[in-house]
Amino acid sequence: MSRIKIIGNSSGTGDFTLTSPNSNTSRTLTLPDETGTVLSSTSNITSQAMNGPTFRASGSGQSISGGVGNKITNATEVWDTASCYDTSTSRFTPNVAGYYQITVILVLPALSSSSLLINYIYKNGSSYSYFYNTVLSGLTHSVTHTDIVYLNGSTDYVEQYGLPGETKSTTTSIITGSLIRAE
Repeated sequence: MSRIKIIGNSSGTGDFTLTSPNSNTSRTLTLPDETGTVLSSTSNITSQAMNGPTFRASGSGQSISGGVGNKITNATEVWDTASCYDTSTSRFTPNVAGYYQITVILVLPALSSSSLLINYIYKNGSSYSYFYNTVLSGLTHSVTHTDIVYLNGSTDYVEQYGLPGETKSTTTSIITGSLIRAE
C-alpha cells in the first residue's frame, strides 16, 4: 500500500494547511503517478499547456499549380516540442489527444490576373476548413487561416493545402499548432 508523506522545508517559515470544505459529500483527490507540479483549478496555467505538443514549420520556393489543390511542403522545422511534426511528409500527428489551434499561412508573389487564393487545413487527407481571399493582379498576397481541430493523439494528422488562381513557383508558407485543451 502506498503512503502519503509530508516533508517540511527547514528554511521556510510559513505553514501549509489542508482544509476540507463544509460538505456532506465525500471527495477523492487523485495524485498523478509522475513527478511534476500539481496546480489548482484557479491557477492561470495548466500542465497540459506547459507540456502539450506545439510546433512551427515553414517552407519557401515551392511551385504550386493554379486551379487545383496543392499539398504545401513545410520542410523547415522551427520548433517541435514533442517530435510530432514530420518534415518529410509535412504532417503534424500529435501524441496527446485534444483540441489544437492550427494556423496556416500562404504567401504568393504577384499574380498576372485577379483570382482567389484558398488556404486549407486538411485533417486525415480531407479538407477540414479553409479561408480565401481575392488576389488582385500585380500584388503579393497572403492568406492566414486559424481553426481549432480535435486530434485523437495517435492517428489523426493535419497538413496544409493551397489553391491559387494561377501557377506560381516562389510561394512562402507556415504551419503552426499548439495543444489548447487535452481530452
